[in-house]
Parts: sequence; structure tokens; C-alpha cells
Amino acid sequence: MFKINLQATTAFVVAASLSFLAAQSGAQARPITSHAPRDRNDEFLCTYGQFRVYASQFPNSGGESSYFEYVAVPIAGRGQIVDDITVKEARQDSPQFLVGIYSDTASHIPGNLISGGHGRAPARCANVEVSIAPTKLERGKTYWVEEGVRFFPKRKQAVYWAIAPHTTLRAYEILVSCANSINCTGNWQEQSAGPYVRLK
Repeated sequence: MFKINLQATTAFVVAASLSFLAAQSGAQARPITSHAPRDRNDEFLCTYGQFRVYASQFPNSGGESSYFEYVAVPIAGRGQIVDDITVKEARQDSPQFLVGIYSDTASHIPGNLISGGHGRAPARCANVEVSIAPTKLERGKTYWVEEGVRFFPKRKQAVYWAIAPHTTLRAYEILVSCANSINCTGNWQEQSAGPYVRLK
């Protein structure tokens, strides 16, 4: 995949995800059911074209190591108010995930959480609607939709965010590695494909 390394302050990324847990309280999510014929190309990408969103912690000789993998995609505001984020998900090790709208930064990476919620990935790949607090996206301004998973000590959590077949958006991934919850390192990397996401 085509990748561009971008420097990130990973302690901020971890802190932002923890603030997400507090901010998303009360938000709801639900799978979307549809009677429309299945698109074979879409099914293929949903099965084989996915971004992993991940968190784990395990002991090592010096204490504990933690890993977080986030996926984000930049979007342009259109002057609209949105209160719903729809993503296509499949579970791996846990059904729970977090998704939200973040500000842009001078480094063109996700900044502060603006509004977010939590959802549950279905056993099989499907769309999931996540309700968020009504948020106005200013026309022409860059925002980020970012996804992560709930972190539980000494457990592995992971879901898959499906690739969109025809999107022009490009995802960014970051794998954050932490030793004993400090000394966190990681870089955002641009990917050659984008995830399925819809705002309304």
C-alpha cells in the first residue's frame, strides 16, 4: 500500500480515545437491514477488504505492553448538521467499537474529538448506524471520522471496518505501541483505499 508517514503525538491519541469513552455515553447504534439484492463486489470487499481496529495489552519482562490501532478518514464539511455516522463493520475479537468526528490539525491528522458514539459490530459484515450529538460541519473545512475499540486491561479487542468499493477517500492508520502505558510511539500512514462511511 502507498504510505506516507506523518508524525503524531501518540500520547494525545491515547488520551483522546479515553476522552471518547466519556463523551460517547448515551449514544446508540443499530445494524441496518436491507431487502436490496446483495452486491457481489461489495460482499467480496466486506469479506477480504477490511481495516483492522484493535487494542490489546499483555505482560512482558519489563511490565506490560499495550497496542492500539486506529483508522481515520478525512472528510470535507458541507455546511450540514449531522447526527448519525454509518459504517460497515464485522467483528473479530469483540463487537464493541467507537467512532466519532474529530477536528483537523496543522499536521493534517485527527485532532480533538467533536462528537462520537459507540456501536456493536455484527457477527457478519453489515452497516451499523451510530447516533451522535448533532454537529455542524462547516463548508470546506476538513474533519476526520476515526474509529477505535474499547480498551480493557489484559484483553484483546478488535473489529474490522470494511473498505468501500468506489470511494475516493483514503484511510489513514496508526499503530500505537506503549510500554507500561508510557513511551508511546506511532505514525499515521496513508492507505491506498478508504473505508465505508456515511454521515447524515
